Amino acid sequence: MPLPIAVRRARPSDKAAVLAFATHTWDGWDYVPEVWDTWLTATDGVLLVACAAGAARGLDGTPIAAGQPVAMSRLALLAPGEAWVEGIRVDPAARGREVATNLQVAELAWAAAHEVRVVRYTTGQDNEASHRLGARHGFVRQADRRSYGPRRDGGSDQASPPDASALHWLGGAAPAAEVARWWRLVADDPTFAAGDRLYEPRGWAFQALDADRFAAHVRRGEVALARDGGALVITSKGDDEGPEVALVAGDGRSALTLLDDLRRAAGRSPRPRLPDPDPPMLRAGIAERWAADGFTAHDHTLHIMALTMDAPVPQAEPPGVLSLADPPRPVARPPVR
Repeated sequence: MPLPIAVRRARPSDKAAVLAFATHTWDGWDYVPEVWDTWLTATDGVLLVACAAGAARGLDGTPIAAGQPVAMSRLALLAPGEAWVEGIRVDPAARGREVATNLQVAELAWAAAHEVRVVRYTTGQDNEASHRLGARHGFVRQADRRSYGPRRDGGSDQASPPDASALHWLGGAAPAAEVARWWRLVADDPTFAAGDRLYEPRGWAFQALDADRFAAHVRRGEVALARDGGALVITSKGDDEGPEVALVAGDGRSALTLLDDLRRAAGRSPRPRLPDPDPPMLRAGIAERWAADGFTAHDHTLHIMALTMDAPVPQAEPPGVLSLADPPRPVARPPVR
């Protein structure tokens, strides 16, 4: 039987209750405690909390108090018309009661209020529950990604002391014709096309890349070029250890040399994500060269799920099981390019 919930924007006072069920999600770890304070005040998204609309009990008999936070999620605006769903967590006491399904309805209502055209999220290839949840409201699998590089569960990730001179950056003052020429390399790249023309400008969030957005990366000094002109990477701000790869495009051999340069510049190995399976840049034996140089394919595929907002926002079932305690309204704005 569905658990009636009221969905509202998160408050500072929700932190302890939410982290009680969003701290040990994966083998005793979760990133939500690290980002909660940032998400709470960030202007590029809406942090939502679902609270029990009345006193209840979980399927295992655990008592749930009226007003108790039982789920959370964040809707982020990546660009005008593009939104990203992240951080979906449900209290184990409330699982099996359609909480995630109805929280997704609330997310889509907030997306519609921001005039979003497409909403996306990622999930693992084996996460059947996440696939079923998305399918209930029309999310489909848009593209797949697989990571390449050292695994985080073993082996050294340290290359050598950072050497910033190892990379050749496309300067922010580059002539428009030169920027257009390098954009053409990306636009015509079969690997970029195989990934449905999406890239990863921040970790675990994918969006469409166009000429204007590419030019913005150039202006910020985030496009590095291969020595032979056969490949480029767009970097994104990573953690304190250095930049991440938002996109790699071009010839596979040139791309490998460029990733080696990035490894030397950062002092650690990047982990680019390529379309899966059989990315065009790794055909004709190039995958073996990548693997020999430490860029091995990881075991699992990441699925990018997408929903085009061309239909009315779905309604929760049965009526009355979901209330929007904060009316959805346009309160967030995407980052400025």
